[in-house]
Amino acid sequence: MPPYGSDRPGSIVATAERGSALVWALFFVTLITGVLIAHSLEMSANRRTMDTRYRRVDLAKNVAESGLTEGAAYLRRQPTQPVTAFAPQLDLAADPPLNETLDPSIGLVREFEVSAGLWGRYEIRKDQALDVSPNYGEPPGTVWDVEARGYLYERSDAQKRFDQRPNRVISEQKVRTEMRGLPVQVPANSAVVVMNPSQVTMLGNGEILGNNLPAIGYCKPAGALVVPVLDITITGSPLSIAINGLSIAVKDVFHVRSEQVRNLSDIVLASPRQIYGHVANDIAVYAPGGLTLPAAGASLRGRMLLFVDGDFTAMSGNNSDFSGVLYVTGNAAIEGPFRFRGAMIVGGTLKVGQSSSGWGAPDLVSIGNDQIAVQKLRDALARYRISKDMRPSASKGAFADPADLRDLDAVVR
Repeated sequence: MPPYGSDRPGSIVATAERGSALVWALFFVTLITGVLIAHSLEMSANRRTMDTRYRRVDLAKNVAESGLTEGAAYLRRQPTQPVTAFAPQLDLAADPPLNETLDPSIGLVREFEVSAGLWGRYEIRKDQALDVSPNYGEPPGTVWDVEARGYLYERSDAQKRFDQRPNRVISEQKVRTEMRGLPVQVPANSAVVVMNPSQVTMLGNGEILGNNLPAIGYCKPAGALVVPVLDITITGSPLSIAINGLSIAVKDVFHVRSEQVRNLSDIVLASPRQIYGHVANDIAVYAPGGLTLPAAGASLRGRMLLFVDGDFTAMSGNNSDFSGVLYVTGNAAIEGPFRFRGAMIVGGTLKVGQSSSGWGAPDLVSIGNDQIAVQKLRDALARYRISKDMRPSASKGAFADPADLRDLDAVVR
């Protein structure tokens, strides 16, 4: 006799229902798992596609920026400065050969292999290299507004144009910026330039040396020099010079606005460690928010324009020895050992040296007039350089209309 209840209709139905529910559960689990896997694969593929696309965009942008670098190099190489015509040449039969471009009818053009079958090309077209010097009140050729186009393309046939099948452009980017020198016009041939000599305080073991030129230049009329400690030296011929209408504003010393000095500088300091211990070679350094040289391991070396937008403090033990132009918009307090040769322009107060602590004489602070160093730096900075103000190209070509630039220039001046 079969077990009790095994042939009852209710038991058979319940077993069937349980089996059906299990089948449906397995079906939905399989379906959901498949949907999740498919979605995950699709998202992964999209990410790869987007990553590839962005990498291609970044690569094309890097190619365009390489074009700007080559454009600035072309302007610097020209024997006549400033350059009044942007016209790269190609003449391999010349002596010496001229190989400034691949296609002089376009402008400055170069191509190079990025990886197997993938090539980069940059162009600076002649009609997109604009001499905007008149808009700044500068002589022709002083300021160029330049657009560079960067292409990333697959090269299948070297005999065809880069954009002609079977070759295929996969990314194109345009960047635009200004190329110009960074002008520096020191308003007085003196070691130190201030608006009022009463802003200068000489402390222990400090010296300002005119070296057969004035030690201090200032705006006439002004007050007297403050000398609270006797072991100081100020020499010059004459000792100081008063200048009618002297201005040490940024626009008068550099002929550009403060943000343009920043954009044209070789280094914009995010940390003072960027220049500690390195020998500067005729570069421009912009220090936003002020600059403090701590007591150890913070020495400055070489020749530079150091533009300090704020206060400048050199603490005891900094051991700096550099030359060029030091421009400080705020106050300056300098302790030794510290040696500077060139021209120091200070908008606020200047304290040279330090009071004796009773533990011996403080280290020497020496500021000397060196117009040769100033001129060498000026000559180097006057060469064409690329502004960090890179931007996408506007539909009109230039970043701003000439009228806008004239209005800006009116504000600056």
